[in-house]
Amino acid sequence: MYGGNTMGGVINIVSKKPTKELEGNIKGGIVLDSSGAMARHVESINVGTKQDNFYAQLGAVYSKQDHFKLSNDYDANMNQPDGDRLRSEAQDKKISLNAGYVANDNSEIAVSYANQKAVKQQPPATDLNYSQLKYWDWPIWDKETLSVTGQKNFENSYLKAAANYKKNVHEGYDLNKVTDTKTLTETYEDHTTTLGIEDSYKITSQWELLGGVSYDTRTADKIFDTNTANLNMLALETQSSLSPQAALIYSPDESSKVRESVSRKTYMPSMKDRYSRKFGTSVPNVDLKNELLTHYELSYQKKINAFVSRTNLFYTKVDDAIQAVSWDQNASLLQNKNVGTFDHKGIEFELSYKHEGLKVVCTLLTIEIDEALIYLKQKNISVENKEDSLQKISEDNSYDSLKIFAMVVENHMKKLKQQEIECF
Repeated sequence: MYGGNTMGGVINIVSKKPTKELEGNIKGGIVLDSSGAMARHVESINVGTKQDNFYAQLGAVYSKQDHFKLSNDYDANMNQPDGDRLRSEAQDKKISLNAGYVANDNSEIAVSYANQKAVKQQPPATDLNYSQLKYWDWPIWDKETLSVTGQKNFENSYLKAAANYKKNVHEGYDLNKVTDTKTLTETYEDHTTTLGIEDSYKITSQWELLGGVSYDTRTADKIFDTNTANLNMLALETQSSLSPQAALIYSPDESSKVRESVSRKTYMPSMKDRYSRKFGTSVPNVDLKNELLTHYELSYQKKINAFVSRTNLFYTKVDDAIQAVSWDQNASLLQNKNVGTFDHKGIEFELSYKHEGLKVVCTLLTIEIDEALIYLKQKNISVENKEDSLQKISEDNSYDSLKIFAMVVENHMKKLKQQEIECF
């Protein structure tokens, strides 16, 4: 329902629909740094109307960041002095329009359009041991979105459908700071189309079944690059994905809810994944496959007066993860390949309290990432243990070209545990 490449979930921010013939608001805010200077300001305006079954809403937001201040514990150097972060300015302008029709049975169809134009700077690297010094600007960081969504209500269910279209254009220029002239060096374009459908069916007063599926296609439209290194490895291609999901909800009483769900998500490789040569350190790979994620979740929610508690158990398996490995034709270069498989599992506890205008939420999250299973497909070796894999590679000189990759494997195969506590 939310478009392609949402394998990690999305934050769905829904604007409140107009309820009057004419309504609106104007807001403004500022952010001060630790010295009291204004670092950022944001202004917005929203105007809406409701006419019988029709509604429409127009919004505009403008934000400008002058700088952000570094920590007082930062150690200054010649690339970045203390105080304000160099080249941290940003400007963002956005307009949005939502219009829809709500039938008497609450079935609805809506059209949304958003146009965002931004200008960004990139701060310089502070430690050249980990990153090279760059003088990049992003004078055009624009995004335009058009979506159509609909919902049809039936006696025991309601059906949702959505269509999304995204056009992605990347252009790179070299800027001569003496003559202030710019030269186009690269252009990459592709577009992604998503069709999704979702149904919620009320089996009984206590049981509810949810199901949905989305189909995504991404087509490369244009490649132009003045960098001729490995240019013959670039090609226009099309990829697609099918992402189903299902959930079963049981409500033993009005204050309790148990939910079981399973979903299959897909990440289609981005332009950077497929084409980037990373300043001569890598070669492109237009044959990258989709990353596949299978997610299982079991949750329990209980409400007692003003308190709501929630417990979530989850397990996620990722296949064909994209990782940079040594190129089999030249060990000094890297190439993105689908060689990773790893598992995420964890538990989350949440307790919230809401009374009148006050709401407090506390969460405890524990995540564990198991040792990855890495497959060296070009050598037909299955690596299931870090020590064994490094031994196999070192014992046979024919695998010298994979030593760089073995070090990457070593980093990924360390078991990672993370705990996070947050209250707000």
